[in-house]
Amino acid sequence: MPSLAREERSTLDRWAPWGLGVALALLMWAPVLGRGYVLAYDMVFVPHPALDSRSLGVEGGVPRAVPGDFLVAAATHVVPGWLLQQLLLVGLVVLGCVGAWRMSPARTVPAAGATAVLWTWNPYVAERLAMGHWSLLVGYAVLPWLVVACGRVAARGPWRAVLLCGLGAAAAPTAGVLTAGVALAAAVVVRQTAGSRLVLSAGAIVVNLPWVLAGWASAGLLADSRAGTEIFAARADTPLGGLVSLLTFGGVWNSDVWPQARSSAFSGASSLVLVTIGVLGLVVRLRRGSRIALVVATVAVVGLALALPTLSEPGRDAFAAATEQVPALGLVRDSQKWLAWWALAVAYGLGPGLELLLRPLASWNRLFVSLAAALLAVVALPDLAWGVGGQLRGSDWPTEYTAAARVVEAAPRDRGAVLVLPFHTFRAWPWAHDHTVLDPWSRLVGRRVVVNDDLETRGGVVPGEDPLAASVRRLRVRDGTLDAQGLRALGIGVVVVDRATVRVPGDATGVTGYAGVLHQGSLLTVLDLGPVTGPTSDERHEWLLAVDAAVALLLGVVAALAVVGRVRRRGDPPLLGFDEEP
Repeated sequence: MPSLAREERSTLDRWAPWGLGVALALLMWAPVLGRGYVLAYDMVFVPHPALDSRSLGVEGGVPRAVPGDFLVAAATHVVPGWLLQQLLLVGLVVLGCVGAWRMSPARTVPAAGATAVLWTWNPYVAERLAMGHWSLLVGYAVLPWLVVACGRVAARGPWRAVLLCGLGAAAAPTAGVLTAGVALAAAVVVRQTAGSRLVLSAGAIVVNLPWVLAGWASAGLLADSRAGTEIFAARADTPLGGLVSLLTFGGVWNSDVWPQARSSAFSGASSLVLVTIGVLGLVVRLRRGSRIALVVATVAVVGLALALPTLSEPGRDAFAAATEQVPALGLVRDSQKWLAWWALAVAYGLGPGLELLLRPLASWNRLFVSLAAALLAVVALPDLAWGVGGQLRGSDWPTEYTAAARVVEAAPRDRGAVLVLPFHTFRAWPWAHDHTVLDPWSRLVGRRVVVNDDLETRGGVVPGEDPLAASVRRLRVRDGTLDAQGLRALGIGVVVVDRATVRVPGDATGVTGYAGVLHQGSLLTVLDLGPVTGPTSDERHEWLLAVDAAVALLLGVVAALAVVGRVRRRGDPPLLGFDEEP
């Protein structure tokens, strides 16, 4: 039988991960490709999104998609929104798969393949996709590439790692923290010059400044609600308990997105077998003195330390106390998302763990067992296939939304902000398969949009941070309507009534005393309340974002040029091959 060693099968090792990544992406996304927009929870792509200060995070509550929203809006001026979304969804699967293969210190092709499948196909990915957290998963896909880059800082410099940190930070704050955490750990642990150490650590921080400064300028940095800590706490999504759920990368707070397979003990037990093998391999690498193994082990411990305490009442008490006192610490309330670091460490160790267990076997048997391990990851979670078990499907935005958006944009500036009714954070439309979707209007128009940013869940309500939304909540609803005079006093002069979305008793679905109708259609009504009498804008800090964006952009250009220049000098493609440490 031909050798399975990666050193002797370099062509296969180079191209097989790309084929595997494409196959997994098609298995995951084939039903939605070319079928419009995939709308689910926080995943809201719209036709012709507006480029405005909201997309830079300087209006309303705490920014959660900075600068990702701005970059998506800019890209959709070049690429249709539905195509951009599908390229991102397919790309994060393929790049994550290839990166995990490259990261694996396994010496054989099948063991590296098992690593790639586990990293790509697991409960963490399934649950986050179902919640629409595509931007978080961009950072997740970058992590293994970053591990490889950090392992080669001494030989190739830190700029490649800084560039990868920038990719994570460009997607979303959480993705930026995930990548920065790995880079900072590597700056401490990996052998390198003092200059490289400084560039790596400083670069990982600077590329995150866009969302950090936007958060500093926000009106609501403190998460002072115990309800938020309780609702966002990790849960047991398997019958084997909360600990097994988290150790096998599941346990997200929203039970509506749990894969059905996780309700069986077989799924949790199968995943636990793979996790155990991964931990065994990680220990082997640590005992051999691998500094990269120490990096991934360090961040894994941090991830578990953030996720596991929320399973208990004392742990949630500690989280609640901390988020009430420390600005922006509400970022960690959804504690299960930090298990990405734990998944990284397990995936890193899976290949060596398999090879250790399979050492006594013949080559054919090693191949068979390695393929069985990869297949076990898929069999344990069949729900991830075919659009996350059919949860994610394509939809076409009705043309009326873009027509109404143009009308809202054309309204005089003295009309101030735009209010969307019914007053909820999320919508559900029959034309979008009744999926729960984040309100799209802040992306459809380049004006200040006010929605109820209280997060309404089955477990309770998490208070929002937007002071203007809080003022609207205090207005009295009479017979399902709000008074136009009270809204104008708050700086709101345009109201969009979405008649197609789900409503609940007590919702305001209209306004009394408005000046005129700007649009009347089968799905939407746009009302003109007249010139506002209150403030027309919030305090702005665009200059901070402009300075920071320039610094981050300059750093990104320098990093990209450094990477390209080094690759051209060396004549080798970037980030290929497995861990070069012992």
